Amino acid sequence: MNITLYHDKYLSVEDMLIRAYQYKYIDNDRRYKLEVELKELYKNMIYHHNHELSTSISISDYNTIRYTVSYIIYKGLLSYHDFKDYSLSDIYNRGKRLSSLDISRAFRMYKKMVMEPLRFDNDAYKHVLNVELKRYFKNIRSYDYIYYYADVREDLDYPLVDGLALYHDMYDKRGSELLLYYVKRLYTEYLICHRYNNEINILIKDYEYHTGISIKDTSINLLEIIYPNIIASIIHKRDTLIIYDERLRNISISQYDVDEYFKHNYSKNEYTYLMEYQDILSKNELLIHHEEYEEYILSNNECDEDMFKRHVDNLMKLDGDDKIRYLHESNLGIYDIADILAHHILNDNEILDYFKSLDEISLKVFIKTLYKNGVIDGLYDFDEILNKYVYDKFEETSI
Repeated sequence: MNITLYHDKYLSVEDMLIRAYQYKYIDNDRRYKLEVELKELYKNMIYHHNHELSTSISISDYNTIRYTVSYIIYKGLLSYHDFKDYSLSDIYNRGKRLSSLDISRAFRMYKKMVMEPLRFDNDAYKHVLNVELKRYFKNIRSYDYIYYYADVREDLDYPLVDGLALYHDMYDKRGSELLLYYVKRLYTEYLICHRYNNEINILIKDYEYHTGISIKDTSINLLEIIYPNIIASIIHKRDTLIIYDERLRNISISQYDVDEYFKHNYSKNEYTYLMEYQDILSKNELLIHHEEYEEYILSNNECDEDMFKRHVDNLMKLDGDDKIRYLHESNLGIYDIADILAHHILNDNEILDYFKSLDEISLKVFIKTLYKNGVIDGLYDFDEILNKYVYDKFEETSI
């Protein structure tokens, strides 16, 4: 049976039944029975909407209920396929289960992105995770949860690689399908970028330095920024995305080699995603890192006393990895971080873990800034920890 003739996410249930009857998938008696079921379903939804106190409802709220029921019936028909063999209640309950499954899958991916965040200081990215999606997953647990199965009211305003979702229907999806589609793609991009999480800050600073564009308040896709450097790392046969050699701009690599690298080093979903959007991803320029720019990576700026105290208070409430993550995300300057380490807000193991979390370039800048004539400034008493990790790491490297 070709249910696509009447099975459309934008049709009302009434229109689905009319079309099913017109194409002789159901007879008039069956249509009548389904319409009676539909009225009963609407009645129950209205009663629930009014907290079981009344069956009166505004036209606007009634249309919201019709919109919700139509979407859930549409979802149920993806599994049960027709109106002939199943009651409307069966189809509706099946649609609820499938919508709930979409949302559960999206939430698991969302939780991972929040628990292990990217070091990407971008307002649009943080807003979609910490405000918009957070609000959606809160609402889906509210009394009126059922309406969120059919309607994503939140702004999904962080752009994926193929553009900004200014209008949800640009993806030809709605409800739980739209949510899952957006979050799944966002998560795929997250997984690719997270492989290089320790280098993202450097690449962002490089981008800002060379373009004069502030990433923080710009709607820009992170994967687009770092993709050319991923390709350069393949050419360069290095794990790092930090590229110093200008000559790499003119070095080409065969599409076959790129495909083979991604196929063998990335998951199937990541590989498929990169291949699908490769033309878009390849448009950005390679980011070249220059030695004289290193001091831009870790700021020498110092915050005022009140702000410093607030950072200290925030850190005192955290443990272990959360302290280190806070130091990375708070944009503190080198001297502020050194003061925090010297005040024993982190224990020795946490200080060591912080140094280990720095990429090689940031670590060198940290050493250059604090060491005078080969000796650390006397105000700081963590030199033994630095020596334990840093001196051995770079004893044969000019810093």
